[in-house]
Amino acid sequence: MKIGWLSPTGELHPCDDETFIAVSRQLLKQYYNIRNYDKPSDRLFELRWVHINNVYFNDKPSYIIKWNFEKGFTQEQKKYLKPFVEKNITNIVSYKRKILKELELKDPLLEE
Repeated sequence: MKIGWLSPTGELHPCDDETFIAVSRQLLKQYYNIRNYDKPSDRLFELRWVHINNVYFNDKPSYIIKWNFEKGFTQEQKKYLKPFVEKNITNIVSYKRKILKELELKDPLLEE
């Protein structure tokens, strides 16, 4: 899975920990003509962008998905995220229940 910023229209803009802030600022400038924003990631969340990042535990990738809980995912973001989450549900380490609820998926660990 690629990591980065997922736009409200479902397009992924790759970035990693080193380029996170620079890419955040670039997206604000490119799509909204917003310049010199102190906390660019906070502004992207307000604008319904989703951030997908990974961390490694025991040499296995785990994923962190962050978004604006109040506004939720757009339909296009759901289309992008749903297959990934279905395939990697055990490797998602943050907000798993909220993600499953947003995407209308069941937790396979709770199924009988």
